[in-house]
Order: sequence, then C-alpha cells, then structure tokens
Amino acid sequence: MKPWPKDTIALICCLKDDPHRREVPGSVEKPCFGCDQTVMVSPATLASATKKEILCLHCYKIYTEGKPHLLVRTLAQIEEMR
Repeated sequence: MKPWPKDTIALICCLKDDPHRREVPGSVEKPCFGCDQTVMVSPATLASATKKEILCLHCYKIYTEGKPHLLVRTLAQIEEMR
C-alpha cells in the first residue's frame, strides 16, 4: 500500500456498491486512496477537512492497523443523514 501522507486526515466512505450505503443527495464518486475502488462522498464530508484523503472502510482498517482514530461527525454531516 502507498504510505500515508503526513498530516493528512482520512475520510472514511462507503463503497459505491455497498448495499447498506445511505443515499445522500449531491454525493460524488471518488477513488479510495488505498485500493482505487469507487466510494461515495457526501458534500458535507467532502467539505469537512482540508488536506484529506478518502478511504473505504477496508483500507481504513489496514492503515490504522485496527486502531481507529475517528472524529465526530460535523453538524452538516448529521443534517445530511436526516
């Protein structure tokens, strides 16, 4: 796998073909940093951080070696889920 860029935040997103993924209006397709599979990124998630990379859940687990370091959702992300 590619080395993780220093001082970069990981945005964890669902794979496009995940049957459990919630549809969020305005979401865009982006490649996972680790595996290049297509994930869906909501507008609020995309806007939530600068200097970011997008990961699918599988790659996130690999990069963190099973030790999650998650940030809470932003208010805009919570609103999107309603």
